[in-house]
Amino acid sequence: MRWRVEYSTAEDLHAHLAENAARGAVLLPVPDGSPEELRQFARVELELRAGDWSGCAAGELLQLIPGVGAVIRVFELDALSSLPPQGATPPSGKAPEVRALHEEAATLEGSAGPSGDGLPATDGSDGSDDHERVLGQHYLPKGSTVLSWPVEKLQVEWPTLSVAEKIRVARYGKRPARAIALRSNDKNLHAFVLANAGVSVEEVAHLAGMAGADPAVLLRIAGTPEWLGHTAVVRNLVCHPKMPLPQVVRLLDHLPSDEIRRLTSSGRVRAALKREMIKKLERRGGR
Repeated sequence: MRWRVEYSTAEDLHAHLAENAARGAVLLPVPDGSPEELRQFARVELELRAGDWSGCAAGELLQLIPGVGAVIRVFELDALSSLPPQGATPPSGKAPEVRALHEEAATLEGSAGPSGDGLPATDGSDGSDDHERVLGQHYLPKGSTVLSWPVEKLQVEWPTLSVAEKIRVARYGKRPARAIALRSNDKNLHAFVLANAGVSVEEVAHLAGMAGADPAVLLRIAGTPEWLGHTAVVRNLVCHPKMPLPQVVRLLDHLPSDEIRRLTSSGRVRAALKREMIKKLERRGGR
């Protein structure tokens, strides 16, 4: 879909785009002639106009509110480097006028790529990659990355992502994105989640308790003093069946006696480890 969005003044345009930056989306009235059913995450190409100035921005439909309008997330506002200068007058607050441009719709969605399925090619062999890339049925502007997607879209598209894109989500994504990476049970991603600068103690504890955790990652957690200062992390490592017994015995030094005492009656702990726990408690009691 291609929509023309006309603003009364440059100030109105700047105010509307500032709203996008602050809230993550802008609200636009649905233009006449738009499809009756606009699907979520549909690609919307916006032709912005303010006086003699015009520019283009790509976005996607986040929500359609009947009787109100369409909530659009605009990609990469920094790309609009030629925005018209603002004057001295404040924004009028007048809503922009929006209309659908049917004559240009074919250039967005009607051209068949080499696959013949009506979608642009993803390898750039026909030049379409200069403008957009395709994942599943969602159109995205070139330069848009998985890290900028809302979590709902990331969840939908996850099975279609390449290994490199999944690694990028695990390594650099925020907490909701990291949760998707962990729920996928792909052991290859665990180390990248652990290396994420934003990973929290709660996430490390969760990873330490996952039945399908990569054993190498468990050992890495066990070898990091920063995480061994948290009882939840150590407890999950101690109870994990993939942790080597000698390593687990050393981890008992990082648990308080009352926690060890509770674990001696837990069904999660191996019998051989329970004997070591009892010995540890006896040694501490004899000090």
